[in-house]
Amino acid sequence: MCEAAGQRGGGGPGEAPQRRRRAPAHSQAQPCVKCQQGSAALLLRPGDAFCRGCFRELFVHKFRAVLGKSRLIFPGEKVLLALSGGPVSSAMLRQVQEGLSRETAKRLRFVPGLLYVDAQAEKPP
Repeated sequence: MCEAAGQRGGGGPGEAPQRRRRAPAHSQAQPCVKCQQGSAALLLRPGDAFCRGCFRELFVHKFRAVLGKSRLIFPGEKVLLALSGGPVSSAMLRQVQEGLSRETAKRLRFVPGLLYVDAQAEKPP
């Protein structure tokens, strides 16, 4: 289709041109919902804005809570971790590394093994 010079987004003679949407009012700088001091760097859901430090604490807590509540991994058990080098597997590796180096009371108590999976090798040519 042709587009008239200066007309953007309108599909036809009877249609009004599209307008740019304004950013919602809640997208402005918000305080962190946990500490109320830092400015929010991450919005998980509407109303759940976290600064970097508070999000990191939440992330570590959730990671450890899932491992503790599921009771799938027992102390001394060997666990194979598959890593691709992407952001998700890198975050998992960092959480496990930090969990193994914590003080004795809150330390992860399994023996990790690492397996590197090359994502490009999976795809057929």
